[in-house]
Amino acid sequence: MQAAQLVNACEQLNVPSALSTMLGSSRTDSQTAAAGLLGAMLQYPEYAELLEGANVLAPLLTALRGSKTELKSKAASALVSLTSSVQGRVQLREAGGLNALLDILLAGGSVHAETWEAVCTVLANLCDDDGEDWRQLSQAGIVFALTSQLSNSNVALQEALLTLLAILCSHPECREQAADASAMPPLVRLLGSSKTAVQRVALALTQQLCGSRRACDTMLEVGACAPLAALLSTSAAGDVEVAVAALECIEALARS
Repeated sequence: MQAAQLVNACEQLNVPSALSTMLGSSRTDSQTAAAGLLGAMLQYPEYAELLEGANVLAPLLTALRGSKTELKSKAASALVSLTSSVQGRVQLREAGGLNALLDILLAGGSVHAETWEAVCTVLANLCDDDGEDWRQLSQAGIVFALTSQLSNSNVALQEALLTLLAILCSHPECREQAADASAMPPLVRLLGSSKTAVQRVALALTQQLCGSRRACDTMLEVGACAPLAALLSTSAAGDVEVAVAALECIEALARS
């Protein structure tokens, strides 16, 4: 009941229109505040439905292409929430949002961890659909850009990079690109991370790369068996899924 009352209040106050106006304003502080609120609201289905007809996608993409770091980060975070739904992903594709996202990861220069994390999450949302987005990413060289940041110390970014790479490397072309990009040394280090979430997504990527003989050979050379064996021993009693995945990777490496 309380949620319904809040949605009704937002509708009566014409919040969607106000957010659209603020996003399209010339004031960076107003745009940033609106993008932050939009991202928070889109996480809840009740508000997402209310915002369906609002003109928010175009100004978000404009902000993403701009030069204001905080605004870009807030816009990217809002797109994470937007693309959690099929409709949001369709709208983003139709608006040409994929190219705007790629531009951030391929621009070079210094990396803003929060923006990169959000962009990687949006791309992972898109690639979860049965479409050709992964191919466009592969052809643009995104695997190389992602791999170049695997040594970044930001844990949330590590998770986002590994998650997207694991999705992409379900395709043979991307597995070969990851091998070309020397993804294995930083990946092996992340398999031994003290962060369980990082270990799990690193293991997911390792499973995909085990589909490449060349990647397997390199992982053997850089010592992947030790962290995999450690994962197997520590997870055998409590996490069957991780234990099975680690065992499968060790078996694939043994056959290499």
